[in-house]
Amino acid sequence: MQWYVLRVATNRELYVKQTLQQKVKAEALEDVIGRIEVPVEQVKRIRGSKQAVYSRKLYPGYVFMEMEMDKDGKQRIDPAARVPLYVQIAAGLLGVWIVGWAWMAYNSLADLRQRVNQGWANIDVQ
Repeated sequence: MQWYVLRVATNRELYVKQTLQQKVKAEALEDVIGRIEVPVEQVKRIRGSKQAVYSRKLYPGYVFMEMEMDKDGKQRIDPAARVPLYVQIAAGLLGVWIVGWAWMAYNSLADLRQRVNQGWANIDVQ
């Protein structure tokens, strides 16, 4: 078996790892796919008088997996690494909302500028 690296969305590494592990169990691919890892290191942080130990990903956005690559190997794992459809739809709607808000803000500022210019034009200095 050889090691392969999957590029996934950042902060989705553990989700992809769990999804792949579930797929391996469901489809009985233990002989083809070995270990699936997201390398982390334990980091100790001291703030004030408190110590906290947390896990930090060594390679954000990447999942490492050991597998035998055959002609169908990539097709077996590719769909599992995708972002769910509801996340894609939410991101699209958020993008549309941001563009709409920016357009509305621009038009409001242009209208305000025009009203200020008209106000200055109406001032009669004697």
